[in-house]
Amino acid sequence: IQKRVKILLEQGHLVYESTSYRKDGTVIPVEASSGLIEYSGQPTILTIARDISERKQTAIALLESEKRYRTLVELSPEPMAVVCEGIIAYVNSAGVKIVHARNQKEVIGKSIFELIHPDYHAIAKKRIRQLLEEGEITAIIEYKIICLDDEVVDVELASMPIMYQGKPAIQIVMRNITERKKAMLQLRESEERYRTLVQWTPVPMAVESEGKLLYVNPAGLKLIGATSQKEVIGKKGFDFLHPDFHKTAQETVELLMKGQKAVEKIEQKL
Repeated sequence: IQKRVKILLEQGHLVYESTSYRKDGTVIPVEASSGLIEYSGQPTILTIARDISERKQTAIALLESEKRYRTLVELSPEPMAVVCEGIIAYVNSAGVKIVHARNQKEVIGKSIFELIHPDYHAIAKKRIRQLLEEGEITAIIEYKIICLDDEVVDVELASMPIMYQGKPAIQIVMRNITERKKAMLQLRESEERYRTLVQWTPVPMAVESEGKLLYVNPAGLKLIGATSQKEVIGKKGFDFLHPDFHKTAQETVELLMKGQKAVEKIEQKL
């Protein structure tokens, strides 16, 4: 109290937080505003106090909410970061890991463009402008990022505008899709090898679904006397099979549909 009185006498006015008591003895937080006035010819301190219990409860709830949010972000398995004025202001543990850093200090303070592959700088600048100037939440997009050890990683990236420490910022959520991209590339290469094999094999081959032809390779077209895919695609396979062999062929199809992986070779007439 003596310290507050001293400040009040020096400055003439003082606003501070304190505690007070209700009639029932409940302790409540108050915001007090004290000033010097003259009362009955004597210098007097006038204090006006107001109950700030609700404000305090709101502040506590906000702090708890922010704490839960920080914990959620920090423990998230998805890499997350906050970019403010083009600089990385925060990165969670998963974000540290994805760029092959040892700790947050190695990442925080870097320009976001140090970690984005140069091929994606233009689109990144456009998205940052949309987020900060227009407040738009941009769609998920694929990027390439450059790790601290110069390894290039493919990521899916989602971003949204936020306020961070009182400044406009961008929150980023990433997902490493490098292995998925590799698997997709391997699948495409495998499919291409398979198509090439089927296309150029001298053995007639066809693909049929629900009784209709979807594909016939060149050797198959030659066998049935067709000159193009258009002549056969969409037609029933049985249209090219001699009627005497329809029953045998139907039995074979039924065995395959029941899960039998292969059937014995049988002779047919076209």
